[in-house]
Parts: sequence; structure tokens; C-alpha cells
Amino acid sequence: MPPQMPRNPQKNKNHKTLISKMHDKIKDGGALHEQLPTATTSDEIAGYVKFPEVAYTEIETGAHDAGVALKITDFQLPPTAELAEIASKVSDSRELIDYQAIDWNYKGDAFHNQWQSFRVKKNLLVDYEARYTYEDGGKYQIMIKVVDVFWNDTNKMTGVCLE
Repeated sequence: MPPQMPRNPQKNKNHKTLISKMHDKIKDGGALHEQLPTATTSDEIAGYVKFPEVAYTEIETGAHDAGVALKITDFQLPPTAELAEIASKVSDSRELIDYQAIDWNYKGDAFHNQWQSFRVKKNLLVDYEARYTYEDGGKYQIMIKVVDVFWNDTNKMTGVCLE
């Protein structure tokens, strides 16, 4: 039989207090959850919150047989101080893509990662081209998610109509 871990009396006391409060609340007909107060962002914190601009992404779409071929032909990040530091080391702006994923049948709800390409130590470039074959003809929306080396996320929609 394995040895038992020593109990933390302070943790056990706090746990019993919490359970006791929850029990009393339920017994009195109250809800287990409480409404959180409305959050406000002070001006001091707001200066640190940044929402980056979305990168410009150009996707070439081509139908083939019962499928589609996609190719990232252009990828441009908005100018930032971080980008200025590395710009001279980049020969093709697509080299700034860290990760790419595709949902081949995007239905406007959750993104379903059905194909991806990402940087690895042995290959520092993602695949710029991807192909997919559909089982049935029809119209399909395709969502491409691109994450750059600064971890900014950009989504691009395209579509294909197969007969």
C-alpha cells in the first residue's frame, strides 16, 4: 500500500469552509454562481492593451478535378518596430508565416483544423501550397488561418464550386 501524503491542515480547513458556505447557499435556495461585477479598464491599463492590425494575405484558389489547390501568394504585415528590426533579414514576406491551417469546409461556426503546416527546426518555412480533394461536388467555403512570427492571427475566406 502506497504511503499517504501528509495533509495540509490549512488547505483542509479552507476546503471545509468553502464546502460549508456552498451548502448553506444551496440550502437557502441561492444559486451557486454570482454575477461578476462589470469590468472597467482604467486609462492606465488601456495604454498597454494593443490590438494588432490584420496582415494582408493574398490566396490563389484553383479548382482541379474534384478538389482545390490553394497558394499563399502574398503576405504583408503592418509596419511595427519589431518588424523593422528583422525586415532586412527577410527576402520573401511569406517567411514571416509561422503557422498555417485550413478548414476545407468552413460552415461559419467553429474552425475545424483539417490541414496545417508549421515551422520546425529542420524546415523554417511553412508550405505555401495545399491541395484537397472533396468526396462530393458542390459549393464549399474555405477558411485559411495564418499566424505570423509575432503570433498575430489572420483569417482569410475563399470558396470553390465543384461540379
